[in-house]
Amino acid sequence: MSGKFLVTFLNVFAALLGLSVLVLEYGFIRPGDETGFAVNTPPLSIYLIFVMKYLAVVGFIVGLGSQLNLRSDLRSFLKEHLVELALSAAAAIGLILILAGRQTENLNLALTVYLLIQILILFGKFISWFFVSLFHPVRTIIIGYFSLITCGALLLCLPAASFSDRFSDFGNNFSDHFFTATSAVCLAGLTVRNIATDYTPFGQLVVLLLVQIGGLGILTLGTIFIARRRATVRIGNIIKQVIIAALVLETIGAILMYGMWDTPSIPEKIFKSYFHAASAFCNAGFTLQSDNLISLAWRWQTYGVILPLAIIGGLGICALVNLPFQRRIVLVSSGLLILIGASAIFAIETPRTRNRWGRNVQYEDVVVKSDPALMRNHNGWQRMLDALFLSTTARTSGFTTVDTTTGKLHPATLTLLMGLMFIGGSPASTAGGIKTVTFVILLATVTAAIKKKTDTTIFHQTIESKIIRQAVVLLLIYGAMVWTITISLVFIHPQLSFLDLLFEAASACGCVGLSTGITSQLSLSGRIILMLGIFAGRLGPLALLYSLTKESQNVMMS
Repeated sequence: MSGKFLVTFLNVFAALLGLSVLVLEYGFIRPGDETGFAVNTPPLSIYLIFVMKYLAVVGFIVGLGSQLNLRSDLRSFLKEHLVELALSAAAAIGLILILAGRQTENLNLALTVYLLIQILILFGKFISWFFVSLFHPVRTIIIGYFSLITCGALLLCLPAASFSDRFSDFGNNFSDHFFTATSAVCLAGLTVRNIATDYTPFGQLVVLLLVQIGGLGILTLGTIFIARRRATVRIGNIIKQVIIAALVLETIGAILMYGMWDTPSIPEKIFKSYFHAASAFCNAGFTLQSDNLISLAWRWQTYGVILPLAIIGGLGICALVNLPFQRRIVLVSSGLLILIGASAIFAIETPRTRNRWGRNVQYEDVVVKSDPALMRNHNGWQRMLDALFLSTTARTSGFTTVDTTTGKLHPATLTLLMGLMFIGGSPASTAGGIKTVTFVILLATVTAAIKKKTDTTIFHQTIESKIIRQAVVLLLIYGAMVWTITISLVFIHPQLSFLDLLFEAASACGCVGLSTGITSQLSLSGRIILMLGIFAGRLGPLALLYSLTKESQNVMMS
């Protein structure tokens, strides 16, 4: 048996055993709603599960030691695997203490965290190998994301992940979980179940991991496509920098959000803070409140932390750091879209008045005056913040501080939001849509045609014709995708409002997450169509642009 084969075998064995342990230990035990006692128990003895956990830890430690033994350059190995070596040393000390009879709950939790980190590291290495060696990159992306969605759905089906007594049967149960996993991995934010009430903390943790992996995956893929044009850049180094920057930003955001929650539980505060920080930066739009962020509209962190994280995630770290020309387009176009959108929403949602019997009264006071969550009932300053928040998140994350359900926003506002969702965020970001750079190129092309100019220029730089063709192709395909999803939903649900269904289709294809509240009303076939729209909206433009730019060195719109 060769050394490399032994290392691979030990790592795969430890990873599979570790995954089994995590599922058995945490996937079945769920306390009852009223009694607090465990509703389910693992199918294996807890002592056997602990033995399996220790074997998995030993497998990772021995595998790392074998890998060290195979390397001749000790210094470079230590530099590359410093984190793994430190964690493995700590895990070895923990195992020694357990064998010495000092087993504690904290030691058991520490070994669980070690296993989880090692599995994620191995998963990242496997994805890199899978991406480079096995298939065409486009097929790899599709297969990889579909596999992640399936694994996430199966994890959400575990007894510990949801309050299963609230679901009628396994068929609907699995379809609901598959929809949630699809929305989480693709950063769409649309749900047919309430994340805050229908999923347990374990299920919410699964959703968080799916969002985090999906978000980092989109960031790294965008980085790879951008860095392909620069031969002097080591893609691996850039990917590490992007991931580290993303995790640091999320951690800072979580720290600032710690005091945002009313719960006295410190672990719950920490989890909620990081969940919303990751959801904001990855532009996923998932929250742990039943009303999105409406109940938190008066907290400064909503506008001072969540909104900046969503903006940074929607801009794209790699694009802002590496490409000066694209950075200028991204910043200018994003700023203008936010300001124009906010101004228009504020104007549309300002209460209208009529003169009746010698006094001014609100036009819609009879219908909506009593709803405090309605944007038109907020004071001027709060309505201005609401408009700014909605204009920003409509292109990216799908968070909302106002009620967007049917009839609560003006139809003109919904139409404007659909336009913002269609444009989306910036290249190599976690946002969806056709991207701001594509929109600017198309706008500049139309302007040049009106002025009868032969060249399309942006900031005094001429845009190549092949880039313009790519923008047109993306526009047509994306528009056809939204229209096809809308027609399918209208055919299946003719009883629902056309505007609501169009809004739902635009939100799904744009991977935004805003909804008029009809997602849970869709039938199984309607949900499948919406899932196809989410999946295609997230990966379709990325795969298309990779194919279009395969022979080109310019990947501005990836």
